[in-house]
Amino acid sequence: MNVEHQEKLIADGKQHDRYGRYVEAVEAFRSALVGLPESSHTRLEALLGLGKALRGTVSLDASIETLKEAVPLAEKLHGADSVEYAETLGELGLSHLELRNFDLAETDLLKAVEILKAQKPQDELRVAQAVTNLGTLYIRTERIAEAEPLLTRALGVRRQLLKTYDRQLADSLSSLAQLHLAKGKPALAPLLLQEALSIDLKVLGENHPQTSRTMGNLAAALRLTGKLTESEKLLTKVNGALADAGRDATAEQIVCLNEHGAVELQLRKMKEAQGHFEQALVLADKCNRIDDQIILASLVGLGSAYLNQGNFKEAEPCLRRALTLLGSVNKGTVQLENSLLNSLLSSLVMQGKFGHVLSLVPDSVRARQTQNFDQMTQILKQLHDAVKSKDKN
Repeated sequence: MNVEHQEKLIADGKQHDRYGRYVEAVEAFRSALVGLPESSHTRLEALLGLGKALRGTVSLDASIETLKEAVPLAEKLHGADSVEYAETLGELGLSHLELRNFDLAETDLLKAVEILKAQKPQDELRVAQAVTNLGTLYIRTERIAEAEPLLTRALGVRRQLLKTYDRQLADSLSSLAQLHLAKGKPALAPLLLQEALSIDLKVLGENHPQTSRTMGNLAAALRLTGKLTESEKLLTKVNGALADAGRDATAEQIVCLNEHGAVELQLRKMKEAQGHFEQALVLADKCNRIDDQIILASLVGLGSAYLNQGNFKEAEPCLRRALTLLGSVNKGTVQLENSLLNSLLSSLVMQGKFGHVLSLVPDSVRARQTQNFDQMTQILKQLHDAVKSKDKN
């Protein structure tokens, strides 16, 4: 294969990647690599493109292995203090981040920031990108105080230096919106995400995976600010686009289905909510890698939908499975365990499984983090009232 043809394949791969055609991008970059010298700039370019495209297809292990090959090549060709080396490290860090290898991701992303900040003259836009990636890691690891100054500064730089419609600006807007949501202060998030979505629609188009991702994030923010009808409308559009794309099941699809179900629970559309949570669990079974917290959200939502329809028998296995899965999830464990136990107790009482009910009382006491006699009495009174209610019905 001649060099011109390989360069054309790389150009095709970049074009496919830009428009979200990640499978086609992977094929183009893999074809370009055939016959390339082991230590060439063209090989580095193809490896970097392949690693990014594999991340787009959620082939994260393959993405990491490809980028691990690219990192030493970038160092050999350009030096350990080069922009090229820093950007290759940054891409590897992003793939580690998606795979939840947080320690490895932080090492790579911090090093990339350090190298780019040391450049003379400093490329502020490159630094802003690296800082945004690091801030995203801090959000996902619940280090909000460390993330906020990084993301605020990056957005300020990009607003100053970029045109109105630029994907990098949308990236900063989305990251800062996620920061506000993580802080439990969602009021500003919809405004930031609306602006990011307008950029994605202009730059990438309605059918791009990134546009769907931004739209899904906006829908989640709208739900948290009580704008349920607007959120539901967006989620209908997003879930339709993700289904039509025909890609393999991804965590992104499952999260959007869970979000759709959560909106419908709040709108009291229980049957519709049930359908979306059931669909999310079906896709989770087909997904190679899925965070336990995402599956937990599906189970909790489905259990709630069943309970609200009076389908107590169907609710029970969902709630039991959720409680079992809860052990692998750290965030909000005690509060969620208490809520799940209360729901499961209600389900068992309404089925007349009083022996099972009594066996759960110690767990319910523990979940409330108390051995206080008054609080134990309160739990037993709740059970007594539930039994009386069932007898009346």
